[in-house]
Amino acid sequence: MSIVAILNATQTIVSGISGVTKAPQIADYVASLNSTDCPYAFSWPLQGDWTEGAIGLYQETETIVITVLIAPVGQGTYGQQVVAAATLLDAFRAAFLDLDNQDLNNTVEQINTATHSGLRTTKYAGNDYYSFSVTLVVKRKEVP
Repeated sequence: MSIVAILNATQTIVSGISGVTKAPQIADYVASLNSTDCPYAFSWPLQGDWTEGAIGLYQETETIVITVLIAPVGQGTYGQQVVAAATLLDAFRAAFLDLDNQDLNNTVEQINTATHSGLRTTKYAGNDYYSFSVTLVVKRKEVP
């Protein structure tokens, strides 16, 4: 499967997580947000490793980062944003450790590791948002 297919499958899973307001397919990412769009989640690829596993068989590892913009900085109290982030992190953990999601809707062989950043701030479209990121390292095999 292509990297685009993996990202869209990731977004499909994220869109089903309770508490996420919007998690569009990658072609539908927006250039700016309204506060009512949050929590807003988007995924993109980071580094990958493409190696030949056997003659004609390639084993690839891709790193996918999912950033979740919880709310604009200054909206609500800091404590409210910590609770929102922790609640969503629990939901993301459950979603990506679920055996049904381990192959990202049949786009990869498996999720090797899943980590998160914890609560932080991220600038998006010129505005600061409370956010966190989940990083998935996935393994896929393809025959050229």
